[in-house]
Amino acid sequence: MTLLRISDIGQRMSDKGIALRCEACGSERGWTIPHPSEDTPDIVQQVGMISGGGIPASGLQTFDFVPLVCNHCGFTRLFLTEFLLREGADGDRVEPEDHDTRLAGLEVRGTYLSADLAEAKAQMITLKNRLRESETGLATLTERIGHLPSKGFIVSMVAGGLALLAAIIAFADSIRAWIGG
Repeated sequence: MTLLRISDIGQRMSDKGIALRCEACGSERGWTIPHPSEDTPDIVQQVGMISGGGIPASGLQTFDFVPLVCNHCGFTRLFLTEFLLREGADGDRVEPEDHDTRLAGLEVRGTYLSADLAEAKAQMITLKNRLRESETGLATLTERIGHLPSKGFIVSMVAGGLALLAAIIAFADSIRAWIGG
C-alpha cells in the first residue's frame, strides 16, 4: 500500500474537489491532521470492522483513515486513505456534485422528513386519544372507589367483630348454660 504523507493530503483533497469548509460550524479556518510527531509523517489509523453480524473466518477487516480536525470546533472528518490515493476514472480530477444534483438530494431528504413528521404527528394524535381514554377510565375508577366503605368504617367493623368474638369466648360457659347445654 502506498503511504500517504501529510504534505500530500491537501493536494489530494484539492485534486478530488473536496470542500475544506467545516460541515459542523461552517468555518474555513482550516483543518489539523493529528499525528504523534513531525518524525512520523505517514498518517494511518486502522478501524476494525466485523462484517455480516459475526466474525468472519479471516478475522477483522481493517481500514486506513486520515482524520481531519476542524481548527474552530473540533469536528472530525475521516477520509478513507484508499480513496485519497485513487485517481479519477481517466486520471483527472473527480468533480464534486453540481448544485442541481445537491438540490435534488435535499428535496428527496425533505420529502422523507415531511413523511416522517406526518407519521410522528399521527402517532402523537393516537397518544393524545389514548391519554384521554386513560383520564376517563381514571375518573370512572375514582367514582367507583368513592362508593366503597371508608377505612374508618372497615376498622370499626373489624374491631366490633373482634369485640363480639372476645365476648363470646369470655361468656362461653354462661351462654352454654343459658342455651341448656
